[in-house]
Amino acid sequence: MDFGAWLLRRGLPWVFRPSDPMSDLNETIQKAYDYRGDVTVTLKDGSEVVGFLFNREMRATSRLPEPFVEMMIAGSEERRLIPLSKIAKIDLTGEDAAAGKSWEEWMAKQTSKKAHPG
Repeated sequence: MDFGAWLLRRGLPWVFRPSDPMSDLNETIQKAYDYRGDVTVTLKDGSEVVGFLFNREMRATSRLPEPFVEMMIAGSEERRLIPLSKIAKIDLTGEDAAAGKSWEEWMAKQTSKKAHPG
């Protein structure tokens, strides 16, 4: 098991910091993308963006000439593209809405709802 997975299983934050040689931005972005809670992205200018990271593109595209992440900003309908070159660090800060829950539990709940609507 990798160190990041170990931290997340214990409810501890996974943080990307470029000065840490063990951290890898691509790996951290994938963890943030897989996380089912809000993340805090600290930009190189010191500002922070808090929200749900729902998209990432690790190559330049027609939408943006450099790699980016896309977030739904917490508490609003705003969506924001953030170029990777502007990211200083990423923290998994919000509660993972699915922590401790399994696919089987979700399926049982859905089956129960269908059997007993209302």
